[in-house]
Amino acid sequence: MIQGADGTELEARGAGAGLTGRTRVSAATTFARLLVLPRLPLFLARHPELEIDIVLDGRVIELVSEGIDVSLRMGQRSDSTAAARWLAQGRRSVIATPAHLERAGTPSVPAEPALQAVPSFAY
Repeated sequence: MIQGADGTELEARGAGAGLTGRTRVSAATTFARLLVLPRLPLFLARHPELEIDIVLDGRVIELVSEGIDVSLRMGQRSDSTAAARWLAQGRRSVIATPAHLERAGTPSVPAEPALQAVPSFAY
């Protein structure tokens, strides 16, 4: 009986109706192409009343002024006033040619100068 009442309350509040409206999502291009976009068709099929605008951009953006509802980012949170939720953890690997390591040295931690000259990519 309690479960039935809980379900009725959720329906009355619209919790069972699914997501509706338009949502603007910002994400880094590579991250979105590998992890977000492949899952988007199934998500939208489950929520047919939802429209999603995806902004693919790796730069740090001002969420409010650019009208972004959700931003998917990797790394440390730069704005301590933003509500954030940890979604996943990824492994990082240092990959270098023997010639580069011979010139720059083999780093023992990511902050060492040998890694600073190498562009970083998130996968």
